[in-house]
Amino acid sequence: MNVLKLIIQYVYTMKKITLIISILASFLGNAQSLPIDFESGVTTANFIDFDGAGATVMNNPMPVGINTSNTVARIIRNGGAVWAGSKIPLSANLDFSLLTKISMKVYTNAPAGTVVKFKLEGTGSPVEMDAFTTTSGVWETLEWVFAGTPNDLNEIVFMFDFGNVGDGSTSSTFYFDDIQQIPGPPAPIPATLPIDFEASVVSSDFLNFGGAGATVLSNTQINGINTSATVCEIIRNGGEIWSGVRLTLTSNIDFSTQWHITMKVFTVAPVGTRLKLKLEGAPNEPTLDYLTTVSGAWETATWNFDGTSNDFNKISFLFDFGNLEMVQPLLLF
Repeated sequence: MNVLKLIIQYVYTMKKITLIISILASFLGNAQSLPIDFESGVTTANFIDFDGAGATVMNNPMPVGINTSNTVARIIRNGGAVWAGSKIPLSANLDFSLLTKISMKVYTNAPAGTVVKFKLEGTGSPVEMDAFTTTSGVWETLEWVFAGTPNDLNEIVFMFDFGNVGDGSTSSTFYFDDIQQIPGPPAPIPATLPIDFEASVVSSDFLNFGGAGATVLSNTQINGINTSATVCEIIRNGGEIWSGVRLTLTSNIDFSTQWHITMKVFTVAPVGTRLKLKLEGAPNEPTLDYLTTVSGAWETATWNFDGTSNDFNKISFLFDFGNLEMVQPLLLF
């Protein structure tokens, strides 16, 4: 009886191992690598659709302009969630140490300014960047900068017209092709608090997202409480209501004895403008707001992170959070 039981257990275990190997082989067989041009290798079956989007590899219906290739991918969004999309697993983690941008050709009849969110997923924390179409009814090349992204992500996620629910129309239909890594800005160098912008931190150390851009430059408002030579400027122009910029630090912020973060700020935006500071790098990312008290003058903004754990090594600056900027306000810090 014991011998029979052992044999049955052995057969059951071998079946489990065989099933696991089969699943792993299937996954690896479907995994791809960049560049992807849809001419061979990648098929409809390689896509994993979610929440109301459907991807298909098909003949190029518009072989004109910058894309005369035979085969492209198409995503149609019809109902579902505002984040509906599709993704492709890759055979290895993406390495952004040298090639820091991803480019992709896109064709859609959706209006110019449509958000195309490109998200990376894997064993590490997901990273997402937005690009915006500049035309309609014409192939164009969009680019996303992933400088400084850790090399622990191996899934590329496509979310067209992010933030809206698709209706299955031509405005909810997106063709794309020629996904590749290309040279871009250098990877940001982590910074150390305190930061005064007089040395070390430069423009390329910021990661911009959602339509905001940071530049380290000469102080154009040398007066009041800030007569330093160099500051950082953030300009928001279109994009998302949560657009901002991010700095990575060399180590986690220690709030055990000092839990306030302060910053000098100059803006011509109205009094009461919301300056959101977000800490990132671990789950349960805390955010705090400061409302400006003056306009056209320097002031010191303070965020009280008392009780915050020492798990965060990134700071995101989301100025005028909640509003979509169509006019560029001056935001210095």
